[in-house]
Amino acid sequence: KKALPQNYEKIKSSYGSTADAEVSSMHSDLYALLAAFRNEVAEENDTPPYMIFSNKAIKSCCEIFPGDKKALLSVEGFGKRKVKDYGTDVLKIISGYCQENSIAMNYSSGEGNTKLASRTKKELSPTVIETVQLLNSGLNISEIAAIRNFAASTIEGHLALAIKYKLVTIDQLLPEEEVATISSFFIHESLELNMARQNSGGKVSFGKLKMVQAWLIASKIQS
Repeated sequence: KKALPQNYEKIKSSYGSTADAEVSSMHSDLYALLAAFRNEVAEENDTPPYMIFSNKAIKSCCEIFPGDKKALLSVEGFGKRKVKDYGTDVLKIISGYCQENSIAMNYSSGEGNTKLASRTKKELSPTVIETVQLLNSGLNISEIAAIRNFAASTIEGHLALAIKYKLVTIDQLLPEEEVATISSFFIHESLELNMARQNSGGKVSFGKLKMVQAWLIASKIQS
């Protein structure tokens, strides 16, 4: 587990008995890490910690484990402004904790709900979930491949599945212009992968083709 901040006891004592009771009943290490981050931001901005985000918001993060900004938006106490200002750092803290403790994070379903559907849990392997967690911690495909000692194409395959289940979006992975170019290689309704590869002149990897294919299929289902 990640070591607690050196000022952990000071952090706890600043909350009062109610917060102490909350800490004892959940993931106290994560609570302390998020509280430490909040206190640092508050000190830097010379403002009370509760103005950054509340104890209740921290407690909810420790129960929900949001994995992306849409999921974080559904946590009470995290509005659009707070997610914009602190979301990236908060999600990195949660992601690091979840990776170290083998906890599955919850991602937006596309409708603003913070649930990982039971179907997704059954059909997606832990290795795919780990790739998604790393992506949402701020790493790119090459960095994830290096960390996990996989080929980039393998990571792209993981992310194609993640697109299918709405755990990530295509714009997290490829520039809009590249998506448009690769999409043009799928000229038949079947969205056949080998044909698209042939149309690209073999210049686009199967991994990227799979990601765009998954996006096109998801878009087709939603339309």
